[in-house]
Amino acid sequence: MLVSSSVLRVLLPVGHALSTPSGDVVDQSLVKKVVDLFVEMGLSNTEVYSEELERPLLDATAEFYQRQSAQWVEDDSFPAFMLKAEACLAAEQARAAAYLVPRTKERLLRTVEHEVLVVHQQVMLDKDSSGLVTLLVNDAREDLSRLFRLYARVTDALQPIATTLKRHVHAEGMELVREQKARVEAAAKTSSAAASAVADKPDFIQALLALHDRYTDLVSSCFGDHATFARALKEAFEVFVNQQVGKSSTAELFAGYCDELLRVKGAGARMSESDVEEQLDKLVQLFAYLSDKDVFQEFSRKQLAKRLLMDRSHSDDAESFLITKLKQRCGAHFTSKLEGMITDMTLSADIQSAFQEWFANRATNTNMEDVPSPAAAGGDGAAAGAPKAAGAAPAGGAAAAPEAAVMPPVQLSSSGVRANGHDFAVRVLTTGHWPTYAQDEITLPPVLSRSEKLFREYYNTRTSQRVLRFVHALGKVWLSTTFFAGGRWGGKVELACSTHQACVMMLFNDAESLTYGKICEMLGLDPTADVSKGTMLSLSTISASGGKSRVQQSVLLRVPGPATGAPGSTSSSFVGVNDVFSVNVKFTSMRPKLKLKPLHAKITDAEKEAAQSTVHEDRRHAVEAAIVRVMKQHKRMPHNQLVVQVSELLMPVFKPDPTLIRNRIDELISREYIKKDTSANVYEYLA
Repeated sequence: MLVSSSVLRVLLPVGHALSTPSGDVVDQSLVKKVVDLFVEMGLSNTEVYSEELERPLLDATAEFYQRQSAQWVEDDSFPAFMLKAEACLAAEQARAAAYLVPRTKERLLRTVEHEVLVVHQQVMLDKDSSGLVTLLVNDAREDLSRLFRLYARVTDALQPIATTLKRHVHAEGMELVREQKARVEAAAKTSSAAASAVADKPDFIQALLALHDRYTDLVSSCFGDHATFARALKEAFEVFVNQQVGKSSTAELFAGYCDELLRVKGAGARMSESDVEEQLDKLVQLFAYLSDKDVFQEFSRKQLAKRLLMDRSHSDDAESFLITKLKQRCGAHFTSKLEGMITDMTLSADIQSAFQEWFANRATNTNMEDVPSPAAAGGDGAAAGAPKAAGAAPAGGAAAAPEAAVMPPVQLSSSGVRANGHDFAVRVLTTGHWPTYAQDEITLPPVLSRSEKLFREYYNTRTSQRVLRFVHALGKVWLSTTFFAGGRWGGKVELACSTHQACVMMLFNDAESLTYGKICEMLGLDPTADVSKGTMLSLSTISASGGKSRVQQSVLLRVPGPATGAPGSTSSSFVGVNDVFSVNVKFTSMRPKLKLKPLHAKITDAEKEAAQSTVHEDRRHAVEAAIVRVMKQHKRMPHNQLVVQVSELLMPVFKPDPTLIRNRIDELISREYIKKDTSANVYEYLA
């Protein structure tokens, strides 16, 4: 038809100009009337409109943009290509709105989108020096936003973009992991301690947080928080966030970074409260990608215990903020132990108040024969029992302590019971909430043992169903010393130390020098135990002030005994039973009060192994509980289906190994919780 041909020449995007080939301006209203005529003709016969106008228009449009877009791909960069694509789509939309009915308008735009966007999508995404990876590296937010606007119009066109984003983020994350592994391996060539120090630095976790920050913001600002891109980001981070770095898992490093933000003298102590909470919030977001959340939970519990018992937490509000965020992310069961520890500390304050009142009444009504003898200083610390009693014994001073005597009227202090100048405080902990602590046997000096006996007497009046177990390794003592010569304070220095350190120092009230073997014998310690050797090393290697000679830096002097021939016996970190220790009378301090080096301020290798062992044991119990729960609900279930459902139950906390599930199934069969129909490989619930 001559009319349809003339109309098509106007409708087709030749030169994107609304004019005839001769250059005359098109009468748009006339063209619209002609199109309307085709529409009216199609009311009785739709083939007239479809065959004579719509189909030729769509075919010609497709042919035009095939040629045009191919030229753009050849000549232009990806950002320039997108600008032209955006312009042509806008022009076509305006032309279609001016002339065409809605049905044809939609088909025309889909045709243009297919020829311009879909056909060349992968080629442009992968284009050298201007493709999607280049845009991501250059953080070209405007171009990335345009990319999303264009391809969001097309069904299933966002997935290739998300896949490229995922590959790029994964590559950046794995590069961070490789760099960290290289640093740890380089440090390991020096010593294992150096490797641990490098691994514990917050730089790696901060780099992961920065990477997550950047791409989370990018997905939000450029891709509209679209679920496809959020999922791609999650899948990319899940791979490298769960990589092992040296001997440490990322879950362990996450817990270490939380400790860095929350402990005194950590990075968080130099930040404002809002900045600490912001960092913790970002860390919990990244924590969502961990597959071993139970490892993070166990290490966080150990570090929280140290912060609480050693008074090393710089902000109670920040501690509560972290627990709340973890609770929102993982549920109440995940944080129940952490919350229990905080509650124990509050209840311990109430118990201490009741202990003070009981002690005051007892002192009034008795001649106080069992009251601790006077001491130059006091202390508090932690003990444990079932429930644990976190007990703090008073410490006798390193100066000579007077003999036991009838005591003057008792006084109460804010920190504990005060008798003749020393305080005694106890923290009672619930066994199920706190980490498991090894039973430590030590022969306490009389002033300490009598104070411990005093609290046991009080606690037995509260309950006879619970047994106290004191954990002396967690105790803290202030020692008042007078035998250091010279120094700004005339040799009078108060030392903050652990119960073990205090017990060792108090032995020198009655002896000028002692061998390591004799010290262990007098205190009932195992000379091969790490806590025994660590105590002596911490006392003889403490650095009290910078720039001083080694003699002035140690509260004890150590003279190595004859070499034992044991490996490392000549090392400065080796303590032999014949090594002789004596008080360093030349010790000086720039302050009247000095904190000795904490024995276990950070998690030790032994504690790390214990934490991993606890995690493995807890996982066995969790798998068994999940199996019983599923079988109790379904009564009868095939093996593969049982494994799938148990895995789904446990995935929010850890990724269970199918072999572990199989072993726990066999264990439950042996205990007659379930039975197996071997003919059908099906399990039946019994209990």
